[in-house]
Amino acid sequence: PTRPPTPEPTPGDGTPPPTRPPTPAPTLAPVDGPNPPCFICGNGLVISRPDEIVDLPNGETATCGDLQEDGFNGEFTPLECAGLPEYAFDVCGCDDDETPPPTPEPTRPP
Repeated sequence: PTRPPTPEPTPGDGTPPPTRPPTPAPTLAPVDGPNPPCFICGNGLVISRPDEIVDLPNGETATCGDLQEDGFNGEFTPLECAGLPEYAFDVCGCDDDETPPPTPEPTRPP
């Protein structure tokens, strides 16, 4: 048999449970390729759709995730890197963080 719940909270020391510290932002690993790291979205922006396909100017295609990995590994020259955002920005969902856009103000019907 079980007992009914008590109206008073169970005794404790009143200390809230510990919270975890925030997760630090990712840092780039040492570059394997011959060039500096490249953000395919430009200027430190990150992709939000890694599985989308980018049509490259040389006629090849690649996923956003593969392009970003190659960029982080220094596989693109600085000139190639500078041109990638033109092809990747919209397709790859480039954003400066993972925060969704603000919710618009509600509107009243006419």
